Amino acid sequence: MFNVFAIVLVLERYGLVEGAFPKETSLLGTIIFIAISTSYYLIGGRYKRIYEKYVNSRKSTPSTLKSVIVVALWYLLSCGLLFISALFKNQDWIFAK
Repeated sequence: MFNVFAIVLVLERYGLVEGAFPKETSLLGTIIFIAISTSYYLIGGRYKRIYEKYVNSRKSTPSTLKSVIVVALWYLLSCGLLFISALFKNQDWIFAK
């Protein structure tokens, strides 16, 4: 989700999108996005098939530490991208004129 916000911030800076996430509807939009994402995987047991396919393709289970590092790295990179996009949109720091 962070990457979607980053793309929208860059598009807003170029004037291609205006007010994509107004404060009045941001909570409603978030709830709708989570509901659609959740229902996509819950309907028909898609999450079970994805998990079974993943387990069957692996010869051994990955360590918990490795999994936590991958997820933490993903969130750090996504937050960094969001931060850079916000700086670009607001013309701050290295993007100041």
